[in-house]
Amino acid sequence: MLNFRDKDTRTANVVSLVAILLLVLMLLYAFVPKPKPGTSLGRLNQSVRDTNNSTQEAKARSDEAKATIEKRSWSEGPEKVAPLALTKVNQYVSETGVRLLAFRPQRSLAGKDLQPVPFLVSVEGTYPKIMAFCQKLDFQEPKLAVNLVQVASADSASDKVTASIGLTAYAKVPDPPVAIAPSAKPGTGTTTQTPSTSKPKDETKNG
Repeated sequence: MLNFRDKDTRTANVVSLVAILLLVLMLLYAFVPKPKPGTSLGRLNQSVRDTNNSTQEAKARSDEAKATIEKRSWSEGPEKVAPLALTKVNQYVSETGVRLLAFRPQRSLAGKDLQPVPFLVSVEGTYPKIMAFCQKLDFQEPKLAVNLVQVASADSASDKVTASIGLTAYAKVPDPPVAIAPSAKPGTGTTTQTPSTSKPKDETKNG
C-alpha cells in the first residue's frame, strides 16, 4: 500500500501512482476496440444514395403518370372534342356493322387542368356486334372511356338489340390568355396618347 504521509517516500509513491495510471490507460487503449475509419462518412453516403434513389423513383412515377395523361387526354380543347369523338365512333360503327342511332354530348363540368366531356351513344345491331363495338371503344380507343353500357331488346321478332353507351373524353383546358398592358414610351413610364388635331385659337393682341 502506498504511504503518502512519509515525506521520504512521498515522491516515490507519487511516481509509482502516475506509472500505474499510465499503465491502465495503455491497457485500455490496447483492448478497447477502435471505431472503424470512415464509418460516419459511409453512413452519410448511404443516406445520400437512398435519398437519390427515392427521388429518381418518384420522378419515374411522375413521368409515367404524365405519359398516361398524355395518352388518354385530348389536347384540342373541350369545345373541339365532340366532332373528333364522333369520327372515332363512326369508325368503329363501320368496322363492327352496327347502326348508329344517336350521338349526344352531355353536360360537362369545368375542370382546372382536365375537363371531362361526356357523351351518350345509341347503337343498334345483333348482340355479338354490339359487344364487339363496346370492346373496340373500351380497349382500342384510349382517349374514350366507357362508363355505361345498357342493352335492351329492339324487337321481339328479331335478334337485334339496342345499346346505350356512356363515354367520357378528357380534354386539356387551355391556358387563359395573358393580359397585355398598354404600351408606354421608353424612359417615361407613361402611356402613349394620341395628340389633338384641333387648331389652337388665334389670340388678338391689342395695341
